[in-house]
Amino acid sequence: MKKLLSIILAALCAAVLASCGESTEESGGYSILTSFNPIYALTLRITDGAENVSVQNMAAPSTGCLHDYQLTTSDMMKLSEADIFIINGGGMESFMEKAMAASSGLNVLNSSDGIEMLPSSGGHDGGEYNSHVWLSIDNAKKQAENIRDGLTEANPENSAVYEQNTADFLNELTQLDNEYRSALGGVSGKVISFHEGIIYLLGDYGIEVEEIIETEPGVSPDPATLANIIEDVKTSGIQVIFTEPQYPDSTAQVISRETGAEIYTLDPLVTGDMSRDSYVTIMRENLDVILSALK
Repeated sequence: MKKLLSIILAALCAAVLASCGESTEESGGYSILTSFNPIYALTLRITDGAENVSVQNMAAPSTGCLHDYQLTTSDMMKLSEADIFIINGGGMESFMEKAMAASSGLNVLNSSDGIEMLPSSGGHDGGEYNSHVWLSIDNAKKQAENIRDGLTEANPENSAVYEQNTADFLNELTQLDNEYRSALGGVSGKVISFHEGIIYLLGDYGIEVEEIIETEPGVSPDPATLANIIEDVKTSGIQVIFTEPQYPDSTAQVISRETGAEIYTLDPLVTGDMSRDSYVTIMRENLDVILSALK
């Protein structure tokens, strides 16, 4: 039954998407739709000040990563009205693959094009890759450039705005990366993390994620796996557990009680209200958390 419903939904979505562009063409504006929060934040930064351009996010701010996301009628309507749909890629939007393949009228911009992804610890995003690439500042730069290039081609009348905003943003990201490297230059060690996404952030600065608590968010490890994680933490002397604000930390609390490791929260930018400055602001807050945890 679940498979049948998925097929019906994909067919409905394809039918709706066949009319993509009609509403925005009539209104004279250019409509951008992003898949979820991180891509929304990056796109807001790049499109800031562009004339007659609107940016809307498909997934609600409370959604988190799109592991088990299901398209709604409202989502299909947003897609039908969009001139371009900007995605993260790497399997993050795997729930959209059939619908996107069935619609020749939907312009899809893959922001992670050209980024080499790490292997996934659980394959829960619909593929073999860890698709949380935006948590690497270097990768975010490439995503910003991809968004700029795609929008410049699709909406050339605002190309100067996209070019200038991206140049400014890349400078901000370079400064942010320098802050990380300066602050974490003498920091090393191993940690455990709730989720695999944070590997991109910590790995850029030589901090190794030794264990992943939940390879599939929302699915706690079985007792045997949890016991193994606890033993590994004790053996390796790990003192830091990184959790994420959008998921319960009950399993992390158990590990903390059994090992003495302390819990700290890093924000992967997948929930909450986003603005043009959210990426830099939140990533700078994450730096403060990492310093508190490891220094």
